[in-house]
Amino acid sequence: MRSFLMLASAWPISFDKLNIPILRTVFGVSSDEYLNYAVSNRNEWAERGAAIVEKLLEETIANQSTASQTTGSSGSGQ
Repeated sequence: MRSFLMLASAWPISFDKLNIPILRTVFGVSSDEYLNYAVSNRNEWAERGAAIVEKLLEETIANQSTASQTTGSSGSGQ
């Protein structure tokens, strides 16, 4: 989990270097509006992203545990 969060912390840099120029190239005059949405989304993920990912990981691990217990108790499943 920590390695993912460290990787995610570098994400805004690549976002600025990659996505912003692409937005300007693809959308031209309209790019400012889309850029505002993209930056807003980036800021929201910077604030809440780690908590969202942690919750999703916990849910996934819990679901896998439940599935393996169900599969293990029912034999071959056929």
